[in-house]
Amino acid sequence: MDIKKVNELGKELDSFLRLKTKSLGIKFFKKVSDIPDDFQVFETKQAACAVFGWSRFLEIPVALTKDKVIECMPALISMGWAEIPEDFGEQGVGFFSETIEGTNKILEGMMSLKGEFEAFGVCPLDEITILPDIVQVWASPLQLMMCEYANTWNGWNKIQLSTNGHGASCYEVLAVPYLTKETRFAVADMGDRRHGMARDDEMIMGLPIEKLEKLLIGLKAQQNDMNRFPIIYDFENIPFPVPDEVLRRKFPNYGKK
Repeated sequence: MDIKKVNELGKELDSFLRLKTKSLGIKFFKKVSDIPDDFQVFETKQAACAVFGWSRFLEIPVALTKDKVIECMPALISMGWAEIPEDFGEQGVGFFSETIEGTNKILEGMMSLKGEFEAFGVCPLDEITILPDIVQVWASPLQLMMCEYANTWNGWNKIQLSTNGHGASCYEVLAVPYLTKETRFAVADMGDRRHGMARDDEMIMGLPIEKLEKLLIGLKAQQNDMNRFPIIYDFENIPFPVPDEVLRRKFPNYGKK
């Protein structure tokens, strides 16, 4: 996909969903030397989830290398930059879970990029200068519901949301969509809130870049039925059975007292 097209789609997505912060493009780099000059590379230790906040709120391209990521097991394991410690259950018992068995379940079965990349970069989608691998949208449940309607319109698989409260931005909506080529939802976890400034009303969607253009096609198609965004209210003013003119917002008396 042409990068100018990606930028245009980013602007369109932000505008259509009325996002508070811009959608993000994430690029994985096999070598640190592959990071473009316009990305600011962190020279101090950072939590992986903080990187998304830097880019979202300052609207700049930033990159994090594996030697500068703060030790956080979900992030390190999902990127393949660390193995699950054999004594993780013993270390985390009483903090993550009441039992060793419960603690071990937190990281059990996690997918991994297996160390294929040495860094990743994040940039607002409408300004990114290289083709991203993953698009992240930080949005309200309603805004993401519109994306699910678009997903359904396109005939894609249902969007999955799976969480244990750890590894949202770095795993559920980053590594998982990259590896499965499927769109995912996530509940912003405590790291996203502490380090990435995720707000109380925000969730996250991650999707492969290949799905972006068709997602917007589905979003636009939904504007022609009762799932149009923003929501139709004032049902007492609508005749029943509901005529097509109302669903398409072409009913001349809609909303008039």
